[in-house]
Amino acid sequence: PSRLHVQDVESGEMILLDIATIAGSEALEPIRIVDDRVTGQLDQSNQSAGIAQSVPGIPAPITLTRYAAQSLFAPLRTVEPVEGLSKIHLRLDDKSLGSLLPTLNVELKALVGYRLENYTVTAVQVRNLSPEFVSLDPRSLQGNFYGATFQHNWLGESGQPEDTTVVYLGTQGGGLEKALYSLPAVAQAPE
Repeated sequence: PSRLHVQDVESGEMILLDIATIAGSEALEPIRIVDDRVTGQLDQSNQSAGIAQSVPGIPAPITLTRYAAQSLFAPLRTVEPVEGLSKIHLRLDDKSLGSLLPTLNVELKALVGYRLENYTVTAVQVRNLSPEFVSLDPRSLQGNFYGATFQHNWLGESGQPEDTTVVYLGTQGGGLEKALYSLPAVAQAPE
């Protein structure tokens, strides 16, 4: 027996399927999932499917940050889909993230990004490389961000379980790659 996690790419709804094989049986038929909740009435079907509706007063960046945090740290079956939210392809490498926290001895790695309306949130892993405790302050981030939220506001010393956290970076009108400042080129002395 195995449990499969299947996600509807349009709504983000997570479906859990428990499957098993039967020894000595012939193939019965291909697996087919039929969603009988689709009725043509979008609002009614979305409510019955448990899709989070836009709530007046809650900005898209907050919805995105909550969704990103839940998708990384909560059990997948508990993450509610959000109508209109889409996962994005990250066009970042470790070098491009170097300008994000230039004053700290940390390693940065882009994990996942999501888009909703004109906003994008990218989750970036931050790992302490120094033997000292590090306090994190969103004001020390370098870039053009709509908002930024650290999962934890500190990092333990390198090599400890607490040496890693995540920062959620909100941007408007484009992804994180457009919001980062570029590092100046370093001229090398002639030999």
